[in-house]
Amino acid sequence: MAAAPRSTHELDLLLKNGVQEIDLLGADEFIVLVGCTGSGKSTFLKFLLKDATLNITKNEQDNCNFTDGEATIDSENCLTSKTIMPNLRKDEETGFVVMDCAGFGDTRSEHNDLIASFLNKRVLDKARRIKLVIVERYDRLKLSGDRNAFMNVLSHVSGLLKNNHRSFRNSICLVATKIESEKDNGALIRSIKTFLKEAVKSLEENYSTLTISEDKLREMEILSFLIANSQIGLFRRPSVVNADPWGLPALQENFKNLRKLVFEDVEYTPDDCGKFNIVVAPKTQIWIRGPLIESTVEGLKFLISPLAILIEQAVDAKLGEIRGEVEEKLTRIAEAGEITIALLSSIKSLQDLENFAVNEAGVQEETMAELKFHAEKAIFYFGVAGRDENEIKELIFGLNGKRNTIIAKISQLVEVNNFILDLAKASESYEVRLVNEECKELFNGLNISNFPLKMANLQRLGFNNVSIALQALNLRQISGCQIDDLKALFRKKNENHFSAEWVKNGDCLLVLGRFVFLSQVIREINLANRQECIKQVVLAATEHLYIDCDLSLQHTHLTLIAPKIESTRVKRIIILKGEDAPDSHDRDEQAPASQDENPGQNGIDGNPGYSSGSFTLISLDIINPTLLEVRSTGGNGSNGQDGGNGRDAPECQFPTFEKQQRATNGQIDRSLHSVV
Repeated sequence: MAAAPRSTHELDLLLKNGVQEIDLLGADEFIVLVGCTGSGKSTFLKFLLKDATLNITKNEQDNCNFTDGEATIDSENCLTSKTIMPNLRKDEETGFVVMDCAGFGDTRSEHNDLIASFLNKRVLDKARRIKLVIVERYDRLKLSGDRNAFMNVLSHVSGLLKNNHRSFRNSICLVATKIESEKDNGALIRSIKTFLKEAVKSLEENYSTLTISEDKLREMEILSFLIANSQIGLFRRPSVVNADPWGLPALQENFKNLRKLVFEDVEYTPDDCGKFNIVVAPKTQIWIRGPLIESTVEGLKFLISPLAILIEQAVDAKLGEIRGEVEEKLTRIAEAGEITIALLSSIKSLQDLENFAVNEAGVQEETMAELKFHAEKAIFYFGVAGRDENEIKELIFGLNGKRNTIIAKISQLVEVNNFILDLAKASESYEVRLVNEECKELFNGLNISNFPLKMANLQRLGFNNVSIALQALNLRQISGCQIDDLKALFRKKNENHFSAEWVKNGDCLLVLGRFVFLSQVIREINLANRQECIKQVVLAATEHLYIDCDLSLQHTHLTLIAPKIESTRVKRIIILKGEDAPDSHDRDEQAPASQDENPGQNGIDGNPGYSSGSFTLISLDIINPTLLEVRSTGGNGSNGQDGGNGRDAPECQFPTFEKQQRATNGQIDRSLHSVV
């Protein structure tokens, strides 16, 4: 039996040593024995697992008792629990792991009660599935016995299963120990079930349905599980001395029945059956509410402070180490910052905190192990004291308020970086390009002191994105290095590298640049004064090509190439028209006339008009396509040659109207003459 610690330091050492000594035997499924101090749990465990240290001897009163090499276990010696550490044993035949918990109502000290409860909960919280075995002396399960003693055990079990009792509907059983009765098993089990039913009635009578508490309802449900399933085992006392208890016929049969009940009949709970509640003696609850819990909190703060500093320094260093071109660097810092904020904000458990501290901040595992122990201890103490566990969890997971400070710091960095990226992107807009020289002047002269004043001019300089303007005005803080990044990025965004070159035979204009404006091309054509000799114009932008004016070209091929091509503001018209054909000057105005029998010749066709030239547009994204119209018309052809004159027609064999008229008149004249 462990002596009561004399100080908080000694208590910590006992708890820490207990944690280190716990061996889960590689299991996450446990058969858990619970019961009152002196109920015979430890003896039952050894009998169930056929522990060779268990023997049968007679005491001074000539009664047969089990002995285990440590102490004699009898019905009178039950005030002191022999178990402080969770006693985990593996059954060699089945591989099942059985856990013997410290007894309820341990009278040794508040310290030992606290230690046992802490270590028990540490094991139970790691369990995936559980079977629960309530162990109680048979004399407390008689109608004539001390019902209050069993009801006290039931109350402890109910408290233990406060958060998950319905998961144990088929996963709980009752084992009665220290049975001396000669009654057969059936009669004993019926007697125990009668006792359980009377216990239910007693609860119903003492608490009306309107006032019954959740605790009492839970106790009634647990009793109903035991009654309905009839999962009741009997562990009899030996009646004769024998070095091998399992060699006695009566105990041999008893051994088989108990193993069948515990290992086969009782089911495991469903996976992840939930966390167990903390159960300690009332005097332990009162004791822990004193200076112990306050000193524990202060000690935890002492450990958290350097951890928070380490995390903050590690985060600063990680973000500060990011390198690259200005835009790439700012983007990567913003992305890394947002991920870090998400990770910090998602810390909801000690495991989350450990993962972040070790993996993201490089905190030593030994440092985290020490913090985790004290954090788990503090959370446990709060639960025992009946205080809100969220209070201590917020202190731990929030790094005593430092987590919010770190998140705010990173958020500010991310906010400024995103603002710089957005502002630089907005500077590529057509409206800003129109006043590019003014923008250059603004950004070149930018510094910390004039930053707010300069940013107030953004909308005047064509930054029409309202959110960008508001961000600029509401930006809480920006460093000199960040202003330098902003200026460098603006310069990079405004490096047009514009070039215009006449290639081939001087009849092709090739325009290259990051940003190309159609108006620039027109100026280049006008300056070169080569409108008459242009055969091809090629505009190629690596980022953005702006169609910011109308264009008219004659007999010229036009090619536009850019990832983004934007028609700005109003409808823009590109006209490609062919040149009219010239008249031929090396021919007569009229084709040769007819000669002899040959008719006049046909005139020669006029010259065809010239082609308008081809139009090619290659882009990933056309912005405002409805504001762009392309017209293509060929040139007019020249007039054709007049045809040659035809020959004269032959004399007509029939009188014409004029001759016929004259003949008629002559006839009239002769007729008149003859009459006279």
